[in-house]
Amino acid sequence: MKDSYDFLKNTIYFKFLPQELNLSILPIILGFERCHPNKGVIGPLTKSHHILHFVISGRGFYTLEGQTFNVSEGDLFLIPPECRISYRPDPEDPWQYMWLEFSGSECKNLCEQAMLTPKTPLYHPQSEEIFRHMADMIEESITSSESGVTINCAGHMLCIFGQLIRERNFSSEHVLSRGEAKIQPVLEYIERNLGDESLSVEQVARQMNFSVPYLSRIFKAFMGLSPTKYIIERRMRKACAMLESKAFTVSEIAAAVGYNSPFYFSNEFKKRVGITPSQYHAQAKE
Repeated sequence: MKDSYDFLKNTIYFKFLPQELNLSILPIILGFERCHPNKGVIGPLTKSHHILHFVISGRGFYTLEGQTFNVSEGDLFLIPPECRISYRPDPEDPWQYMWLEFSGSECKNLCEQAMLTPKTPLYHPQSEEIFRHMADMIEESITSSESGVTINCAGHMLCIFGQLIRERNFSSEHVLSRGEAKIQPVLEYIERNLGDESLSVEQVARQMNFSVPYLSRIFKAFMGLSPTKYIIERRMRKACAMLESKAFTVSEIAAAVGYNSPFYFSNEFKKRVGITPSQYHAQAKE
């Protein structure tokens, strides 16, 4: 994405857009932020509208209904309305992101067509056009007249969703339909071996008789994230479920999700979820 956009010179920028049009999908707020390494967790909270975050650079962590996702440069993620979420930048490589809040009767339909749902909120677009449309939208909001800014932004929004839907449908028809039968055993193998400390992409590829690059490519196409990220997320999700049950110690949970050191597990859990396992255990189902 070009670096000549004026808004990128700021630490944070956002704008409320005029709400004078009756559109089936309507942009409400758009913005940009360059997060400080010490910025804390946003949430847990719920939002009343749909929000898309576009990560320009850096990394961060996004938790949706107890499932934590590692987000990095080039990813986008959906914040669905009325879902419990939190997110924060990685302190070692804090993200810069653009965001778009929108409403309307077609929001859910368009998100579902783009395969962005509460169960699959993360995607890494193949086309840079998606990010360019978002950046152009913000830049135009700075310079456009009030009478034209909302409809211009709505046009960019439709282009973004059009590109997302084309990408996801093409992937589904040309890769996923052939890859699904190959991916399902991979998912089952990972699930069965979450407690194995040595579980790795190399180990999974070897078991499936795939090369590591091939496994990574079809896995990313089908699941929207890398095998390594998926393994970490499944381990953390299982750990959260075990903590919520209040039937296991932290040491037992660490061993069950592939960490032979409870101390290391606790550090990784806090890094990805935002609080320690003990804190999560104390807060669970209060």
